[in-house]
Amino acid sequence: MSGRWTRCALICAGRSRSACRSTTRAFTRRAWFAFVPGCCCKERLVFERSLELATELGLISGRAEQILDSTPMLGAAAVQDTATLVRCAVRKLLDAVKVVDSRAARELRAGLRFDYSRPRVKPEGDWQDRDARVELLAAVARDAERALRAVEVDDELFAAPGIAEAARLLREIIGQEFEVADDDVPRVRGGRRVRQILSAHDPEMRHGRQTSSRRFTATSCTPRPRAGRRS
Repeated sequence: MSGRWTRCALICAGRSRSACRSTTRAFTRRAWFAFVPGCCCKERLVFERSLELATELGLISGRAEQILDSTPMLGAAAVQDTATLVRCAVRKLLDAVKVVDSRAARELRAGLRFDYSRPRVKPEGDWQDRDARVELLAAVARDAERALRAVEVDDELFAAPGIAEAARLLREIIGQEFEVADDDVPRVRGGRRVRQILSAHDPEMRHGRQTSSRRFTATSCTPRPRAGRRS
């Protein structure tokens, strides 16, 4: 589904009079995932209505067929560095706890070293100095671990679906970004490595390549089923 068709579908469904690029990408992702088995059928509404309208206008005819679309869907979120990635994941955990138990969320915030009201803002410190940056990143990792342990010790709280998912994401990000040596100090993993999670806001985003010198960031780079019609 091209961007032009997606915008037309949004307008036909009454969702919007116009759609910017980021909105179009977000909706396109939802539309594509609607065809995955087990997904909610309500996401197919706009696509089906656009097909019905196109059929009524005589724009398409004939029996339907299914083809594969391997076009990458560009990610709408920004690629985050280590500190921002971890802090945004902690914020997602705090928000998930707040939905279930606001009092527990306040207590959790009070027990953390850093403020997460603006997770994209890094803690104060000399981030340009290498040694200071290493210490700051270690502190960020410890604070994230502190938040995880506080949630995991409460079985009832941790059992909530939203909290369990946010905790799983944070745990995965910590393991991806840091390693712990014998001195129990978390350090950023060195060397060439492939980061599986690029953004806490869009964990499905991945890097891909169109050519050896041109790289893109997309939510999905695997073939997806796409409905169409054959005349």
